[in-house]
Amino acid sequence: MNIRLSIMLMLLALLSCKGLMAREIVFGDEVEKINLSYGEETILRFPSQVKTISNVSDFEVSPVDKTDPDYSLLSIKPIFRKAKGKVLFVLEDGTVLRTQFRTMKKASSLNSDSFYEFVSKKHIVNREDKLASISELELMKAMIRDDTVTGYKKRKLVRTLWGIGKSIKVQLIRSYKGKRFNGHVFRVENKSSKKTIKLNVESITLGKPNQSIMSQIDDEVIYPKKIGKAVTYLRIVAKPGSIYTDIGLPYEMKKGGKRD
Repeated sequence: MNIRLSIMLMLLALLSCKGLMAREIVFGDEVEKINLSYGEETILRFPSQVKTISNVSDFEVSPVDKTDPDYSLLSIKPIFRKAKGKVLFVLEDGTVLRTQFRTMKKASSLNSDSFYEFVSKKHIVNREDKLASISELELMKAMIRDDTVTGYKKRKLVRTLWGIGKSIKVQLIRSYKGKRFNGHVFRVENKSSKKTIKLNVESITLGKPNQSIMSQIDDEVIYPKKIGKAVTYLRIVAKPGSIYTDIGLPYEMKKGGKRD
């Protein structure tokens, strides 16, 4: 087994024994404040190789693997009991990471982390944008499954819509808000005791002009409660500026039993 592999395995074993997980720090232009324990090493993981480090006179900074240096994984250790200072890390792509370290006692409750991973705020935004770029069909499938969608804010609520008709009750029960689309889930109930309601899902609109992109309904026919199923669920994927109250829900009613 080569020396580098041995060192990395020892490091992993040490971290596992301590039960440590890397604490993620999302950095941008602000100064990131980090506490260090005197007499102990703290591991720093960067998104790429560190090119230069400035103002480290109070700290000992070195690659974790000194035999085969990887400058994206560094250890930092305070030289003095009250060591502190602002340290700049310049990455190989020119990104500047600004930090401010302060040394604490080993037993200090303010310092419980000894393994940090730096993640660029731009990377997080790009990752979220990529995850949020699902198609309208994928969003519709997620709404049918009642899934949570990355990049979309999902809310459970009950909002009753008025003015649609005396015999039909429509409530918004779920909403999905994202950059590309809005998703709306409605509960539709037949309040008539004698008439059957048939919904025309192909003619459903949302707003003027119509913001609806795709609609789906579990059952187009809703029966009186005494005859059959009186509730169904309607889902609409619409443009991000859509408002759920502007729904146009065309339907027809037939007196009597089940429709053929």
